[in-house]
Amino acid sequence: MMKKLLLVAGMLLSWSASALGQGPLNLNMKRVPPDFFGHNSVYLCRLVESRATTKSKYESTKKYLARVAGQDKKPLYGNVYKSSLLGFMVRPNWTDYNADTQVFKGNFTWTADSENTFVRTLQTVKIAQGSYDAQNSFGAGVKVYYDRFSTYGIRITNGKISQLQDTDKPGISRLTFSAKVPPQSAKNLEKNVRVLYVGYIAAPLLTKETQYEGPTFDGPYSRTDYFIYLGFRLKAVWFLDEKTGFIFKKISV
Repeated sequence: MMKKLLLVAGMLLSWSASALGQGPLNLNMKRVPPDFFGHNSVYLCRLVESRATTKSKYESTKKYLARVAGQDKKPLYGNVYKSSLLGFMVRPNWTDYNADTQVFKGNFTWTADSENTFVRTLQTVKIAQGSYDAQNSFGAGVKVYYDRFSTYGIRITNGKISQLQDTDKPGISRLTFSAKVPPQSAKNLEKNVRVLYVGYIAAPLLTKETQYEGPTFDGPYSRTDYFIYLGFRLKAVWFLDEKTGFIFKKISV
């Protein structure tokens, strides 16, 4: 019998407005607030999903479109609307520094999904953990442990992004920030440099994928990953200092 040991639910209801990433961005801003950590992909995905609506067979297309339009005029939270300019902040996957040339590089990766669309995971939440009794191929009893995770991210709707470069790993691309700085500045960049993906929520609003890793004879453990991606029309990429909020460089997409 399956035994549930842990179930995380409703954890987002008590989050404060600051934890959600505050208000919308402005393409002309030269820095973001020092306490800005990007908008929250988990909360936004769940808000968008809670507003998902389908057309009833008893509802005319005109009335359905009017209902959807009316819903879009309401804020998702605070002063953030579906049409607001949002930003998702990411740490570098790896950094490099050449002390001879004094060139610092921060590298940020993207993954191509099954439809060759770029996706970026942002936050992972463990939603369940437990164990159940099973039998192996010899009929011996074995306890199988399992974990389930929900991973939230963004799925780019622009198509190909010219600024992304291929890596030596299939399906993985990278975006690189370069700056010529002295060693002490490089140390600070290594701690604080971030990329902010700036853009708008776009259709398809949500896409979902599931990956399952089953138990084996040698490893009685299973893992299920649910991936939920928010449709995102990338408008710009900002490289910034998370500590000060200063924007080093902006790239229009």
